[in-house]
Formats: sequence, structure tokens, C-alpha cells
Amino acid sequence: MEASDYFRHLTERTLSLVVDTEEAAAAGAALGFPVVLFAEYDFQREHELPALTILTEFASIPYLHSLWGQSAARFCHLALAKFDGSSQSLHYALSRLLSADTSAALVRRVETYKQLLSCQDVAIKTAAGVLHCHMRDELEIPNPGAEVEPGWLYSIAEFLEASVVNLEDERSSFWVEGDFSCDGIIYLCNTPELKARFAAPLDAWMKQLAQSRGTLRFDDNRLTRLLIGELDVTEQFLALVNGQERESAVTELGMGCATFHSPEDLSRNVVLHKSAHGAYVGLGKGLHLPHIDFVAKGAALHFMAGPDKS
Repeated sequence: MEASDYFRHLTERTLSLVVDTEEAAAAGAALGFPVVLFAEYDFQREHELPALTILTEFASIPYLHSLWGQSAARFCHLALAKFDGSSQSLHYALSRLLSADTSAALVRRVETYKQLLSCQDVAIKTAAGVLHCHMRDELEIPNPGAEVEPGWLYSIAEFLEASVVNLEDERSSFWVEGDFSCDGIIYLCNTPELKARFAAPLDAWMKQLAQSRGTLRFDDNRLTRLLIGELDVTEQFLALVNGQERESAVTELGMGCATFHSPEDLSRNVVLHKSAHGAYVGLGKGLHLPHIDFVAKGAALHFMAGPDKS
């Protein structure tokens, strides 16, 4: 199924919302979606229409992960539990998603990937200055495709953005240097234990950044300075990540492709914030350290040509 068809079903409210709580079921039904509980949906058979799985509880995540390569159903997921599974964030995320101009976002995503695959460097300009992103000859791209197929665990946000990652090593795809300002952060935890350990400082910084722009410095692909407004929190941030996987090294570079028409609340930890038109820089892998994205709305991108990597 083409992603454009999937999002048409979302816009027309004809896909199934597969949810893991009665509250989420009521929210989906109130918006006019057919709703099925996560425990009752049959992922092992092909359905006529696709689904959007919205998970607000960590207890649901292991079964979601088990569907990799096994599901016959076509679906995307919005795993709020890895970010913030609260009632407030559930309603906010649904409103945010349904306000997106998904058709334009899909077109912009295709064009962005074309530019990424044919450039040597990307310059990202924000209020702080320019972040220079040097691209390798081979890029690790999680999902450059435009289809929703069975057996894949697509985050719905990945169809509203373009990204490249450093998974194999610290510079397997790219490395960055320079200055970057952000309007907010989001963070992903794959386990409740990880959230319990890191949530307090990250939530505090997220709320501060929603009020005061952040200024970051990157040297040799590592974050070396972090200001929130005039407050220097570099020492505290580095103390939080030092000794963990990849520490302050950049693991993801992304470009948000969507325009949203609902009110934005950057004090909430909602994955769709990084899909907003602009750019984001990610640290961590979500295993022993949360994956943290610094999001710059409306960042200007300049792609400098190089050999085609496709």
C-alpha cells in the first residue's frame, strides 16, 4: 500500500485505530474512527483496511516488537508509551496528527531524500548559526520508502520526516560540527526503567526549552555545549550521558517535513514534534540512554551536491 493511500484512510477516518486502553478507545471513537483493542486485533491476517496502533502503556510494547517480520496486517504505530502515555498527551497527539498536511509532507519527504542521497554536505541554519553535516558515501537510512507493507514496524512519524542515522559506529553515515539552536526536545525510552532513571532532568529541560530557546555547540560529532536561554547546563547534561552508549555523540540527523495546523505545546514529550518542518539532531539509541532529539522548527537547509548515493 502506498503511504499516500494509508494517510488518505487516516484523513477519512476509515482505518482502524488499535488501542491498548479503554480511554484511548473512547478518544478514537469520539473522532469517528473504527476502534479495536490491541489485545483483540488479529495481526496475523491481512485486513482490507490498514490500522494505526496507538500504545500508551509500556506493557504493550513487547508484543508490538514481536510483530516485526510476523504481522500480516498493514499498520503504523504511535508508541506514546515510549514518550509520554498520559491522557493529556494522547488527546494532544491525536489532534496534532489529524491537523497535519500529510499529502504535502509526503511530497516534501521524497524530495528531501533525493537531496540527501545526492549531497556531500548539509548546512542547517538556525538562529545560533550554521551546523555543518558531512555525509559519508554510504548512508544508513531507516526507511526511505513510500509504502506501508506487512511485517514492518513503521512509526507513523517516519513518513512525515527524512532521517539518516549513525548506528554501525559514531560516523558511519555522517558527522556534524557547528552551532544549532532548538525550540524543544523530545526523548524516547524503550523501557520503564530507562524512563524512571532519566525522565526527571529531561522533563525539566523540556519545559524550560519550551519557554527559552536552546543553543548547542557540536565539535567532532559530539555535543560540547548546551544553553537554555542564558543558563549553561552543559556540565549537567554531559554528566547525565557520560559513560552511557555513545555518550554525547550524534546518532541521528533528521528533517521534519510536515506542516501542522493545531496548537503546539513543546512542553509535551510527543514524537510528532520532530516531524514539524525544520530539522532535528538526535543523541542516544534508546537502549541504555534515551534517544534525545533537539528540534529546530523552520530551520533552513542547504544541500551541497556530491556523488549520488542511491
